[in-house]
This record gives sequence, C-alpha cells and structure tokens, in this order.
Amino acid sequence: LLAQPMMVLGFMAVFLAAAYGLLQNNAKTLLAYSTISQLGIISAGIGFSLAFPGNWELLLPAILFFAMHHAFAKAALFFSVGLSEELQQESRLPPFLWLLILIPALSLIGLPLTSGALAKSALTSATNGWPLFSTLLTLSAITTALLMGRFMQLMRQPALAGRANASPRWGLILPTLLSALLCVVYLAITPAFEFKTQLSILSTLSGSAIWPGIIGLLLFIVSARFRASIAAPAAGDILVFYQKISRLSQKSARKIGLFNSIIAKGISRRFALIAAQAQSLWSHSRKHLLIATPGPVMIIILALLFYAFIS
Repeated sequence: LLAQPMMVLGFMAVFLAAAYGLLQNNAKTLLAYSTISQLGIISAGIGFSLAFPGNWELLLPAILFFAMHHAFAKAALFFSVGLSEELQQESRLPPFLWLLILIPALSLIGLPLTSGALAKSALTSATNGWPLFSTLLTLSAITTALLMGRFMQLMRQPALAGRANASPRWGLILPTLLSALLCVVYLAITPAFEFKTQLSILSTLSGSAIWPGIIGLLLFIVSARFRASIAAPAAGDILVFYQKISRLSQKSARKIGLFNSIIAKGISRRFALIAAQAQSLWSHSRKHLLIATPGPVMIIILALLFYAFIS
C-alpha cells in the first residue's frame, strides 16, 4: 500500500528539491536542499523494498552504505563553507580548501573511484527488478551535478563573513579533512556487505558513472543565463507558505463585504500569528543550538559513526 506512494514522493523530492536548490544564492541553503534530494533517493529505495520484498537483503546494506556515503560527503561540504567564512575577504579560496570541496562533490555526483559511485552501483544492482528506478537514479546524478556546479560557483565568491586577519581553526579543518577522506578511504575497510561480493570499487570505472556528471556540467553552463533571469526563491517552504496565505487573506479581506471581512481578517490574523510564532521559534532554537566550538564535537560524532559502521 505504501510502496508506490513512497517511491513517487521520494523521486519527487529528488528532483523538486534539486530544482529549488539550484536557484539559491546561499551555499548552506543549497546544501540543505541537496540533502532533501538525496534523502528522496533513500525514501524511494525503502518504497522499492516494500514493493519487492525479495530484494530487501541486497537493498538494506545498499541503503545503509548510501546513507553513510552521503553523511560523510555532505558533512565535508558544510564544514568547507564554515572554513571559507573564516578566511580573509579574498577573491580566491586556497587550493587545500578546493580539494576538500572537490572530493565530496565528485562523490555525491557518483564519479568513478568514489564512495558515491559504489553506493549508486549497489542501489542499481539491488533494484534491477524495476528498470525505471535505475533510470531515475541516473537522472538524479545529473541533478546532483547541477547542484554541485552551483555550489562551487557560490564558493568562488569572496567570503562575505570574512574577518580581518582571520585564519581557519584546526578544530574546523580536522573534521573537514576527515569527512572528505572518508568519502574515499573507508571503501577499503568497510564490512563485506552482500553487495560487495558482486561489486567492487573497480566496477565503477565505466562510462555510466561518468556521463551523468558531464551532462550535468554542460547543462549548468548552458542554463546560466536562464537561471540568472529567475529570482532566488525564499528558503523555508512552510514559513513562506504561511506568509503567502496571510498576505492572500489580507487582500481578500479588503475585497469582500463587512461580515465576510471580519471572518477573513480573523483568518489572516491567525495565519500571521502562526507565521510569527514559527519565525520566533526558529530564532529561539537557533540561539540555543549554536555551538561555540563545533569542530571537536563533530570529530567525536564522525568517529562514533565510523566505528559503528565498520564494527
């Protein structure tokens, strides 16, 4: 009963979140929408397992492997944004930071010799009962390439939050480096999952792992002028939804009669109150969730995740 809806909603999240993130002007917001897109693949994989229970033994380790690969790659990219914000206001990032960006970005796209390539090969092998799934998975690699191209474009811009004489902290450099290395290194020491009896890192050396990234890069270049003509949509879907409903009800209140106007204004005030409470809750939560020294904390979290994954 839930199989088809999960697969449909999962792939809708893959492509809609990618389209929404491609228009963003903030690197962290883009990565957030990229995460939603990647989680859509996981949701679609779970839906596939409900539709084809016989594939569960292969699909479960493939989904876990994909989730771990995404966790390490996305952590490295988020950390790299933090590093760029601590640099001086320069037009170019240092080469070491570009390397830390390039490794996880290529891994997310699924280019050969990366954890992303093996994770997507494992998903493709486990879902061979439905060819459309493999096709949509390949198309998702193209959208990921578009997102990573946009991310690198944003990272080329000068660090607006840079401070005079700022220098990156080792507490932030180390988890970034660890996350980036785990995108490739941990392939050799992961447990012998069932799909690894059929797949190896060398199996990713194929044209099918390369051409989606090339097509995504070409589409990113060709669509530059079109994307520049579109205003960046506001981040925060639910909050924007409440705000739009509030403005719409306010306009309606001015056009209808006195009795209906009172009702409409009450609805408008209600939605405005909900929007204000959501904004206040977000601001209050962000103050309490900020960590002064996130580097050591994230090193511990990454180490625990890695230990749990290989044990």
